[in-house]
Amino acid sequence: MDPQKVIAEFFNFDLPCPKEVPMCDQIRSAYKNELTNLENKGGCANCAKTRLKSRFIEAIFKEIT
Repeated sequence: MDPQKVIAEFFNFDLPCPKEVPMCDQIRSAYKNELTNLENKGGCANCAKTRLKSRFIEAIFKEIT
């Protein structure tokens, strides 16, 4: 299992959730909800999106390694 591949698949919403990520569908849904909230907020959305994605990458990486 390649952690980078799993993480890339997690963020590719055209693919099914990777089976290596426990509760992937719920986590992906939470990510999408937070992302939508950030996009509706204003300000530096790109900065916040980067922090959000980094937070999810770190959590997923810990779970799969």
